[in-house]
Amino acid sequence: MSPTARLSLAALLATTFVGCANPLDIHAREDDADHDVAFVAQDEDLLTSLLLDEEGWSTTAVFERSEPFGRVALRYDTIESLQVQVRAQSAAGWSDWADVTVTFSDEVANNAHVDVADGSSAAQIRFDFPDEAGLSFLAVETFTLEPVIEDGTPSVEVATTETVTQGLAADGIAVTRSQWGARARSCGPTHRPNRITVHHTDTPNNDRSSMPARMRQIQSYHIDTRGWCDVGYHFFIGQDGKVYQGRVETILGAHTANDNSNNVGVSFIGTYTSVVPGNAMLDAGARIIKSLSRTYNIALDRAKVKGHRQSGTTITSCPGNALYARLQNLIDRAKGTTTTPPTTPPTTPPTTPTTPSTGVFSDVPSNHYAAVAIEKLRRRGVVAGCTATTFCPNEKITRGQMALIIDRLLPTGSVDLNGVPAFTDVPATYRAAAREAVGRGIMEPCSTGGFCADGSVTRASAAVYAVRATGIGNLTVSTATFTDVPRSYWASGAVERLKAEGMINGCSSSPMAFCPVDDVTRAQAAVILVNAFRL
Repeated sequence: MSPTARLSLAALLATTFVGCANPLDIHAREDDADHDVAFVAQDEDLLTSLLLDEEGWSTTAVFERSEPFGRVALRYDTIESLQVQVRAQSAAGWSDWADVTVTFSDEVANNAHVDVADGSSAAQIRFDFPDEAGLSFLAVETFTLEPVIEDGTPSVEVATTETVTQGLAADGIAVTRSQWGARARSCGPTHRPNRITVHHTDTPNNDRSSMPARMRQIQSYHIDTRGWCDVGYHFFIGQDGKVYQGRVETILGAHTANDNSNNVGVSFIGTYTSVVPGNAMLDAGARIIKSLSRTYNIALDRAKVKGHRQSGTTITSCPGNALYARLQNLIDRAKGTTTTPPTTPPTTPPTTPTTPSTGVFSDVPSNHYAAVAIEKLRRRGVVAGCTATTFCPNEKITRGQMALIIDRLLPTGSVDLNGVPAFTDVPATYRAAAREAVGRGIMEPCSTGGFCADGSVTRASAAVYAVRATGIGNLTVSTATFTDVPRSYWASGAVERLKAEGMINGCSSSPMAFCPVDDVTRAQAAVILVNAFRL
């Protein structure tokens, strides 16, 4: 099949139902269901594992499975459209390649599956143009759906509003279901929590998706792909250091095969096979475990707080060796018998750069379009990586990060902060830079009156901030260069100035477009600011 004949993700989505009801109309057995991950990889480890086939597709290795299956399920992250196909091997031989059915797409996160011949024993996945689409994460599971056969009485009620209770989240211990945008579900039966099982979600570390969007993806995967009533875990630990309510803890969950009764599932968002959750995540995990212990009289010991590999009937490495090795530390934190210094969130550029002295990030090769700009900013102490060795170039830059970078590029001096809000909604890391950015007239408060430090920055806004920060001034627009930035557009003067100076390019040349409302990534911000400041 030629590339031009392949369907895009958008085309697939156009024929795929995504909504509040289960489009598969399946209620699968939950108590003996479990996650069985065939493959999980991210970033360079993922891309280097793919091989070109004779038709020009990038293929995974063949996944041979010990348990027969009838469905291949995928969770993957991309920033652009991507066609995905699956084939499976059964007693009849290899099937033809089949396009996946996409059931969820939000920010970078996607869910999809293909139903194959029952009793299949191996599978393989292939992608068209994964590099161009920004494929950065893939998890593959295989299983057989076993729908519950009932007397016609629905065992899953799809509520039109959030009618179920919020559990401990109602006490402020966690982000509520309604706050992260959960689909309203009414499940049963109830149980009385008396122990806790710790998991990880097998999703990306240094997540490029917001935690609410990742939560929505996991819930959709459990409902629309696994056929479960609701998200299987009771609580999630976000990479933002927050606890998220999943299925209400007094409702029987779907997280540990044949051992869900009276068992609360607490899952850390990420993959912790070798990566250790940061202190913010461990502290958040300790908070919910402590609250569960107090509320339901669960002893804080290893007999009552276990890793997934210690419970149920499925042989699994969950919650990953790195997290499993810290379960006692997690319990000690819940008891208050250990103290740890606070850590900086992974997406926050630290004050003192912690990147290698060579300045080479593993995810920014020398031929990367932003490599020179990133290195210039790193050497000036303006930016650092999202980890000690990676930069996360495709991660969206936040308003707080943009303010901090601009503040470090500008000369120090007295800034009139008279009348500038204190911005109590801004973390201490960004507060001074945010106030100075507003005081200098570079950035504005957000519509709430705060600064919205975690908000994203559009391409148009980045152009305006760069022009204001450098003082090069807007260009009087006589002719619009870009079809989507007309002369009347609020940021046209800044966009045209940077274009005239050769500091920015458009997102498309046919037609000539700028994509002004697209969010700016960390790599793009580095290029714009280095060019604007003429570094």
